[in-house]
Amino acid sequence: MKTTVDVAVETTEETTRDFWAHQRLDVLLAGCTLERKQQIVHFLEYKVPADLPLRSRELPWPSWDGESETFCAFLFELEVKIEEDRHLLGSNRAVCLEMLRTLPKHKKHRVDMWFRRGGLDGNYDWRNLLEYFQEQFLGRAARMSATGDMITIRQGAIQPFHEYLKDFECKMMQCKGERWQTSNILTLLHNGLNLTLQEVLITACPPFDWDYLKWVSRVGEIASELESLPARRPPENNIACSWYLSRNEESEDVDTPEANPGMARIEENGEASHLSRINARRSNSRNVENETAVDRPSTIQGSLNAGSAAEERLTKSRAPWRPEEELTQLRLSGRCIRCGELGHISHRCPTYRSAQRPFPE
Repeated sequence: MKTTVDVAVETTEETTRDFWAHQRLDVLLAGCTLERKQQIVHFLEYKVPADLPLRSRELPWPSWDGESETFCAFLFELEVKIEEDRHLLGSNRAVCLEMLRTLPKHKKHRVDMWFRRGGLDGNYDWRNLLEYFQEQFLGRAARMSATGDMITIRQGAIQPFHEYLKDFECKMMQCKGERWQTSNILTLLHNGLNLTLQEVLITACPPFDWDYLKWVSRVGEIASELESLPARRPPENNIACSWYLSRNEESEDVDTPEANPGMARIEENGEASHLSRINARRSNSRNVENETAVDRPSTIQGSLNAGSAAEERLTKSRAPWRPEEELTQLRLSGRCIRCGELGHISHRCPTYRSAQRPFPE
């Protein structure tokens, strides 16, 4: 039990601490504006809730399995771990050593020399080591490939929006697309939506100058309502995964999975397999050869499709073949890659039909 003397001593010590705290605060506030003073006072008056637990242990270190599909997620987790526990991790060299231990054994030799030298300046900068990880395990060629996939990825006809969004954001992380201008990212995301969802968004699409998460949340709500409709899936169109456009075309009669069973799709690991890309090229070749033969349509629907394609060949000329840079600019601006105009989707261009690669001279 505390005596009167003990209470008096504690009160005196507390008063002394308060006095010097106010003295330091007066010095701090002397050169501040009134608004800044109010902000500092508000900050000092804030009290941490008594029931808020204080973390005294480190977060576990993430580990990488060596697969390229999981590298971007691993790198992000590693950066968050170090930022949260930096005050608990010791020297820069100790941090870099722990980062080295997160790699699989067959990958460590690629960064061993960096660790021996301490990086470019010898200071063992852990952020510099993060960038070195990316250079070594996700090279420029892979980033360029991911950029191309991000531009050409398309939502399957009956693929749920949230699954397509995962595939799109996976490619965006691989090519650091999150650093791009938000309106460009949203334009690419919108261009990749299937026709059913795009038609619904004609009158309900949020503006592209919205925040990314806000835009995705709003479109996700609309897509969920659409996907809940009982009769939204036509029996002849059962593409339920993401797919990619070919280089210079956005026409469903050439590249879409409905017309091209060999079209490259995203597999379970998030990447389009090399074999599926080869099959897509072979299937394209067979489709071109079959167009030279006169085949009798086996169904009424086939007859209608054949008649529509023949009418388009008679009424529309081929779109000009454009270089990849020009195609990218048109897609980013939301324009038709056939005529370059706004207001319609490329494969419904009223002026041109699909482009054809020119023969080499």
